[in-house]
Amino acid sequence: MVIFILSLISLVQSLQKPEVILIDPVPRSETSSKVFDVSPCGGARQGPSHSLIEPGSYHPVSWTVIHPSDGANCTLRLLQADLTYTPLSLYNEKTDANGWFPCARRETFSETVSIIIPQQVKCTDCALQFICKTYQGSIYQCMDINLIGGVSQSCKGLCKNGGNCEGNLCKCKSSYSGMYCEYKIDNGDESGGVGIFVAFVLFLIIASVLLAAVFYWKNPDKMPKVAADFMAKFGSRNAEADRESVSSSSKSSRS
Repeated sequence: MVIFILSLISLVQSLQKPEVILIDPVPRSETSSKVFDVSPCGGARQGPSHSLIEPGSYHPVSWTVIHPSDGANCTLRLLQADLTYTPLSLYNEKTDANGWFPCARRETFSETVSIIIPQQVKCTDCALQFICKTYQGSIYQCMDINLIGGVSQSCKGLCKNGGNCEGNLCKCKSSYSGMYCEYKIDNGDESGGVGIFVAFVLFLIIASVLLAAVFYWKNPDKMPKVAADFMAKFGSRNAEADRESVSSSSKSSRS
C-alpha cells in the first residue's frame, strides 16, 4: 500500500512540468515560464534595456520558482549580439567548471544569486541569458542590459525595507528581495502550495484505503493473511458482543 501511494505521488510530480520565471532584472516582455528547449531566449524577441550595469561589478539576479524540479541546475551567461556568450561567475556561490549551480529545487517567490560582470566587456545590445536545466527540458530566458562605464554602484542609502548596503550590494532581510530589497516575498503563496500538496496526498491515501477495502471485500481470498486473521478475530468479537446485547435486551423486556 505504501509503495502504491509513493508511486502515485511520484507520478503526479513527474507529470507536473517545472515552472520558473525571471523577475529581476526585468526579463523580455514575451518571456514565458512554460516554454522549453527554445534557445537562446525562449522565443522572446529583444526589447528595450531596463538595466545599466557597470563592467566589473556585482549584480543580483532573481527568479520565481512556481513548480520546482528535483535535480535542477542553472547557469547565467552574457549573450552578445553575435550570439557568442560568456559564462558568468557568482559572488559567494559555488558553480561547477562550466558555470552550473543547483537551483529551482523548492517552491519560492524569490531565488537570488549575485553575478560578477567581466571587467573587459562593454556593450549596449547584450543580454543576460538564464538557463534552467530540468529533467523535462531546459528553460531559456533573457534580460536585455547595457554594460557601460561610469554607472554608480554604491547602494548606500538606497536599500529599502531594512536592507543593508554591503560591498555595493543590498543585503535584504529574508522577507524581501530585489536589487534594492523592493520586492516583498509572499510566504502565503508558498505555504498555500504546500497545503494543496498535503491535501492531495491525504486524498490519495484515503482513496487508496477505500479502493483496497472494496477490492478485498469482493475478493476475500486475496486478502493478506495478517489482515484476514485480524478481521476474523475482530469480527468474532463484534458478533459475540452483538449476541450479548440482544440477550440483555430480551431479558429486560421480559422483566
